[in-house]
Amino acid sequence: MKNKYIIIVSTVLIVGLSFWFFFWFTNESVREETFGDVTVNAISRYKEFDPDVFKNDIGKKRIYFFHANWCPTCLKIESKLKMNAKNIPDKVMVYKANYDNEIDLRKVYNVEKQCTFVVIDEKGEEIKKWYHENIDEIFAELNQL
Repeated sequence: MKNKYIIIVSTVLIVGLSFWFFFWFTNESVREETFGDVTVNAISRYKEFDPDVFKNDIGKKRIYFFHANWCPTCLKIESKLKMNAKNIPDKVMVYKANYDNEIDLRKVYNVEKQCTFVVIDEKGEEIKKWYHENIDEIFAELNQL
């Protein structure tokens, strides 16, 4: 009797997890993340930098945000970008590039301090670079692109 109970519970658990897995990874438009008390779509215009994903977003204005985990200003900006991701223009994609790990990328764009934003064209050439600590100024720059 005990073995029968274990088999039933295991089967229900496996089926439930299978449905959850299928739903989570195939229905990205529904998936959401919560930041503080704000919920936004996980498929947003603010992403972690990944070279492969970056290459595939050619049709948008691509921007590097050089972020350092130890920088309080970067953390504040990141929080505001996540909470306001829906306000980033549709044609813009902001990528959080790790300031400490993306050394070659920093050299290419001559980035000397964290919290630097670099807009690039489809060939990877720098179009514009700026440094702002104020989120309103950052969104003003993003909306001018």
